[in-house]
Amino acid sequence: MAWAAKRSTGSLVVFVADSATSKPLRGVGIEVRRPGWYWSETHQEPDWFAETDSTGWARLRKIPVGNYEASLCENTYERRIFGVDIARNRLDTLKVRMLYLGPPSDGRRCEVRFMLSKSFLKELERR
Repeated sequence: MAWAAKRSTGSLVVFVADSATSKPLRGVGIEVRRPGWYWSETHQEPDWFAETDSTGWARLRKIPVGNYEASLCENTYERRIFGVDIARNRLDTLKVRMLYLGPPSDGRRCEVRFMLSKSFLKELERR
């Protein structure tokens, strides 16, 4: 079934805190993808991304109904992966505590993701 054909969607709200202090974590990247997701120049599947704000909350909207993996990563914390089931017209909440590990020895634990505005992309196309 084509992704565009799926009209039923739901949302996922995520709260992330430090496991020792229970303080909210800002800047945790949250990716929601189908199990087995991959990307190549000839194959692309959708994914949904958000980053936690200063209160530790993030919201991912308009995710088609189905089973997914939610991956949470912040460079100084242990990566967490959860199975999530997105239901039609539902708002589900995931509350997570992450273990502080300190800076990684190899430079990074998380995928680097650049968020570019549509206006910036249009400007690049004009050049």
